[in-house]
Amino acid sequence: MKFFIVVLFFVLVSSIPAFSKTCVKYDHAGNKIYYACPESPEKSYSLRWDVTTTKKGNEVIKKKIVLSTVCSQYGKGSVDYRRCRRQAQDYLEDKCNSLGQDARIDKDMCCEAARKLKFAR
Repeated sequence: MKFFIVVLFFVLVSSIPAFSKTCVKYDHAGNKIYYACPESPEKSYSLRWDVTTTKKGNEVIKKKIVLSTVCSQYGKGSVDYRRCRRQAQDYLEDKCNSLGQDARIDKDMCCEAARKLKFAR
């Protein structure tokens, strides 16, 4: 009888879902996105990339982030590489949304890179 009670108790306790704290972030359109908060703070990666510049005379008319160089200091395909690129995408999306029209060239560069990183594998 004791064995049955212990087994029943174990089954009941193990069937209770473990709830974690819910965090909220906002997408580019301002919609709320709910997700399970990470148990520990997420590692912050060193975000690095190369930028090409197109000039007309002495005036910069376009800048572009070379996507193959984003987080290239980490081994391609590694967990750190993927997480670094995800952080880079988030960073560039934030920059895209926060830069004004007075920094149009930088804004266009960040928006284009964030959009392309979203679909890059």
